[in-house]
Amino acid sequence: AAILANAVTGVAVLVLGQLYENLSRLGADEVQVLAELDWTKFDPAAELAALEKAIAQYQPRHIFMPDNALGDGDLGRRLAAKTQKNVATHVIELSREYIATYEQGGALIASTSLPAIILLAQNVVDTQLPFVGKAVLKPAPEFSQQTLALARSLASHAYKDLGLNAVEAGQTALEEADCVVAAGNGVANISSIAKLATLLNAAIGASRVAVDDGKFNRQQQVGATGKTVTASTYFAIGISGAVQHLQGIKECRHVIAINKDASAPIVKRANLSLIGDAEDIMQSLILAIEQAKNGQRILHNEA
Repeated sequence: AAILANAVTGVAVLVLGQLYENLSRLGADEVQVLAELDWTKFDPAAELAALEKAIAQYQPRHIFMPDNALGDGDLGRRLAAKTQKNVATHVIELSREYIATYEQGGALIASTSLPAIILLAQNVVDTQLPFVGKAVLKPAPEFSQQTLALARSLASHAYKDLGLNAVEAGQTALEEADCVVAAGNGVANISSIAKLATLLNAAIGASRVAVDDGKFNRQQQVGATGKTVTASTYFAIGISGAVQHLQGIKECRHVIAINKDASAPIVKRANLSLIGDAEDIMQSLILAIEQAKNGQRILHNEA
């Protein structure tokens, strides 16, 4: 949206759920937050009502939403059906003049002028902008409980919230995990990785070398020839950081490297690096996490 904006237009952002970052670097001019409508609650009637309120307030020229499985793609389609606005889904290319999307199962690329509702695929545009927005926080859209109750009652015959099924983090697909603990050739004790991952409620990944050695299965391989992960936190333990592995973690928000080699490529990529023996550091982390979970005071040894 910021790429398309000009001197007389602006970018308004409606956040459904908690806001954890400053959206000015993404070009936002005004921001509204509805913390109670996060992805863990299946309440499309309330989300659609809030979205319509924001649209009525701003009268936007274009509406951008991510076309993902967390509910945004579903909400965008509900909005298009209700408003009868023209819409493009799974958009893979965007410019001021047109959008493009795959056709015939990806065999062709179709393009058209910019529609009112644009549902974007991942990584369509570069979020590194040469400018910042004001990101002024505005009051969230207000709608009466009566209006909300009516919206929910009209939709209640079509669906109901069955809640979330609890799944052990170790069984979560790497592509969907919010936290990943990954092991490389520098990890000798696989049980330590498993225990650390359990305590962190994290999925377990591995480098190609560790997979080739038979320590992990192929489904756990992270990298260009394995899985691409988008975790908020990625622990790279005993992983040197080959180019192929770095490609698989380029979308991770925070990378924590544990490695005895301070010059390893993974250290340069990491947001935080712990230099030392992988097993010793893992055991220290396990102890610290267990103490924290038990409400104990964590003791630090100082040399």
